[in-house]
Order: sequence, then C-alpha cells, then structure tokens
Amino acid sequence: METVIDVLKAMGKATYREVAARLEIEPVEALNMLREQREQGLCDFFDGGWEVTGNADGKISIRSAPAKTVLRAKNLKDAPKKPLRGEVTEPIKPEAIVALLTENGNMDTVALASAVGRDPRGLASNLCLMAKRRHIKKIGQGKGVKWGLPDETKIIPQPVFAELPEIEITPKVAMLPALAPSAEPEPTNTRTEEFLESIPVLRKSSQPMQIPSLREISNQIRKVKSNLHGLEKLRVAVREVNKHRRALSLFIGEGK
Repeated sequence: METVIDVLKAMGKATYREVAARLEIEPVEALNMLREQREQGLCDFFDGGWEVTGNADGKISIRSAPAKTVLRAKNLKDAPKKPLRGEVTEPIKPEAIVALLTENGNMDTVALASAVGRDPRGLASNLCLMAKRRHIKKIGQGKGVKWGLPDETKIIPQPVFAELPEIEITPKVAMLPALAPSAEPEPTNTRTEEFLESIPVLRKSSQPMQIPSLREISNQIRKVKSNLHGLEKLRVAVREVNKHRRALSLFIGEGK
C-alpha cells in the first residue's frame, strides 16, 4: 500500500489535498498522516506544499529549522508568520494575549495579530469576546482602538477577630424565698376556658350545621322551574301588547 512518503517522493511537492486525492482518502486524514510523519522528521511543510526531508532517505536534511523568535518590546516586527495554507490553526488562548499585554502594555489589534501570527480582522472578534469575558479591556473606538489589561479590583480587607480563650462560666442560681401557700387556689381552669373562647377559631358554633336533603333540593328546583315558565309566558304576552300598543290606545280613547 502506498504511503504519504511514497506519494511525496513520487510527486516531489504536493498539498495535503493532492496527497488525499492520490491515496483516495479524506483530506483530514491525509493532513493528520502528514503531521505524524513530520513529527518523525520524514517530511515538512515548505512554501505552500509538503516535501520529503533528508531523514526519509537516511540523509541529513539540508533545510535548517527556523529559529524561534522571542517576542519582546524591541522585536515586535520579528513576530512569527501567519499560518500557511493547509495548516489548521489552534484557537488563541486568553492567557497568551494577557501575557503579551502584561509584558508590552497597551497594544493595538495589528500588533497583537503580528505577535501571535494571525490575521488582524480574524483576531478582532476574538479580542472583543475576551473583553466581554473581562480577560482584557477595550480602549477607544474605531481605528485607534487598543487593548489593555482590566483595572485591578480593590480588595476590601476582611476584619480579623482575635480569638479569646474559652472561659468557663458557672451559673449562680439565686435561691428564692419559699412562698407561703395561698389560702385560695387560683381558678386556672376558668382562665384557660376564657382564653380559648376568646380565639375565634376555637369558638363553638351556636347552631349545629344543617345539610338539606335531596328531596328538599328537588322541590326547590321544581318551584324555580315553574316560576321561570310563568315569567317566560308573561314576557311573551307583554311583547305582543307592545306590538299593538297604538291600536289599544285608539280603542281605549273611542270607548271613553
């Protein structure tokens, strides 16, 4: 079975999509396989394509690894380059932005983008999200916007109470003089009954609760229905009288 190293040896230089088309696999799988081979030093990504290094043939690679630049206030222009085509970039962590702002002070979006090797337009949305989460703060608006560290919150010192030694307190019980027995005992039962009767909830109802029987309820319903039927007949009669009110008035006038 042909491997990615065999494909690169045959093609010389190719992108991960071309390698995937040659092996008839998914582009993501081809990219992962190329990364694994790069960790072993068998291939590397140069100038927009993947190539076989000297280690794949048992020879020393001619290409030298690029020196890592240390980002400081003096060499911000020597920031790492933007990710090449075909490389999957990792998300920017807030700790990296906070470390840059701590070392260099307030910075604009272009300086931060060049420092982390990203596009300023794509990084601006990430910086706004970090500002909403209060990892950093936004200074200004428009083209002159800068990013800095949030203001330090004032820490209110909590009062510290000194621990006092434990003191054993022995209560002194005062001896009360013996009360002379009263000649007449207090009417406790009478007072208790008066107190209970003063509470509305505990008062006894004067009249027992009476529940009507079904026959009584049926009789009442029958009476109401008969009254209702009579009232409906009366309503119809009054309606007919109102229709002929003019004729009745003329008839009554002629009789007089």
